[in-house]
Amino acid sequence: MNEKKIGIRRRLRELEQPRLPDEDRRSERSLDAILNATIELVLSNGWQGLTIDGIAARAKVGKQTIYRWWPSKGAVLFDAAMAGGFAWPDFPETDDFQADLRSAVRNLVAEFSQPSFSALMRVLLVGAQEDRELARKVDGFISDEPVRTTISRIERAAVEGQLDVSVDPSGLADLIFGAVFRRWLLGTGKLDFEFADAIAAMATKAAGPA
Repeated sequence: MNEKKIGIRRRLRELEQPRLPDEDRRSERSLDAILNATIELVLSNGWQGLTIDGIAARAKVGKQTIYRWWPSKGAVLFDAAMAGGFAWPDFPETDDFQADLRSAVRNLVAEFSQPSFSALMRVLLVGAQEDRELARKVDGFISDEPVRTTISRIERAAVEGQLDVSVDPSGLADLIFGAVFRRWLLGTGKLDFEFADAIAAMATKAAGPA
């Protein structure tokens, strides 16, 4: 079981009153069923086709069980995506920033090329247009971990003399992620390793040591 699913279970369990062991096991089974049903339904029916009624029916639980843990279908969907291993790839950490960036962009392209990741991301973006709280969570997911770790790696490269110290780490990270995200979102060209390598090469060339 991945750490995100364990964390979600722990957080949701804290919302309930202490239970007997048998009730805990039933609660765990219900939680798994709800999360799995949500992913299955949203991948087959999309955001508009996802409903609390539908999740409850597929998971074989009552609607009140879902509402005990989540206030909306957007909240269920986000937790289901996170529990299913929906995550950004790590940014490599070696002494060669150019090689690290090339690997990082390739990893990002590979993640967006996975059908399940791509489909879930698109559904989350659609849902974010209607659900303000989901929009906040999706924005944090997109902006926090991947961009933050990239900025940190860029700052380290500048200190080590591998990049121009005048380069804006945040701006460079936005250029890298923006290029990949735009091509994935709009389908303006192939999203492959050739494209990833070109982005990494242009970024390091433009931000190379003065």
